[in-house]
Amino acid sequence: EAAFTAGSFAVAEPDADDESHLKQPVVRRLQTAVKLVPPTLPGLPSDNEGSTDERVEFRWVGSAARHAGTITHRWLQRLADHSIDAAALTPAHRDSLSRHWGRQLGVPVGELDAVCERVADAVDGVLADQQGRWLLEGEGHAELALTGIWQGAATPIVIDRVRIDDDGTHWVVDYKTSSHEGGDINQFLDQEADRYREQLTRYRNIYSALVDAPVKTALYFPLLQRFREVDCS
Repeated sequence: EAAFTAGSFAVAEPDADDESHLKQPVVRRLQTAVKLVPPTLPGLPSDNEGSTDERVEFRWVGSAARHAGTITHRWLQRLADHSIDAAALTPAHRDSLSRHWGRQLGVPVGELDAVCERVADAVDGVLADQQGRWLLEGEGHAELALTGIWQGAATPIVIDRVRIDDDGTHWVVDYKTSSHEGGDINQFLDQEADRYREQLTRYRNIYSALVDAPVKTALYFPLLQRFREVDCS
């Protein structure tokens, strides 16, 4: 028999004509009839929870939310680096390009309309928001890819937006395309700030090593038109 070495183990190849290692499976039959009931998966409605029309039409979870966020980030990058003129942007152009990007990303046909509508809400919201336009129109960088040392290791990062204000402060801003329904919006923003503080601290430390300027950090929510400074000092 021929053998080959995998790591420190010698593994023998079985003879193709030798069936001694094969066994006939044992079939056992149940003595009484059993009705199998499929389990109800967490987060999914059971058959007795109402008709389809009574259920939520679309939930922003998983790939749909991720694709909408990716396309929104593309728009904000192009608007910030002026490769797309915000003043000349029409709804038809916006929707056509969003659908093109969605198909490139492999967005399912059944989700494409909803994803593009969410992107339209985000883009239109930013352009209608004074703080949003401030982020896009001023000096700085968009989708800035860097590699720096963080906690003793080389760490790659991509900063959504660096906005340099009139005082020379560099704002490291991360876009978050999450939405918020009901409740205290300020409490939600505080929770998001706590959630992403470590990420922004990493961005700030790596970016600060490359510039001789004060650096501040913030989150911006395109769907909420909210700018939240996050203290990472």
